Amino acid sequence: MDVKALTELITEDAEFWSHGAAPIIGRAAVTCTFQDFFSRYSMEQEFQVQELILTPQWAFLRGRELNLLTPRGGGDVIRHSQRAFSVLRRDSDGAWRFARGMTNGLPPDAAA
Repeated sequence: MDVKALTELITEDAEFWSHGAAPIIGRAAVTCTFQDFFSRYSMEQEFQVQELILTPQWAFLRGRELNLLTPRGGGDVIRHSQRAFSVLRRDSDGAWRFARGMTNGLPPDAAA
């Protein structure tokens, strides 16, 4: 995974709230989190959009993520499903970047 390219999709002042974890605040913290995570897992992700609200400067995205995590050291694939809400901002360079996000984990048999 190209962590540098991935973190370019995130604002400098980003803040993410993950279910059961401390907030991740700022692009540098996201970079550290991604480096650690992707050193331990490879990931396939599917995102099902349930709602998108778009303005000239902001986008609000609600949906469900399905993540398949394969431990790099071996072991069974972990299937993780969660609801997600993201706020994206169009930055001064015209690029859309993730500014805020919140997820809520779902039990394996939960419906969307």
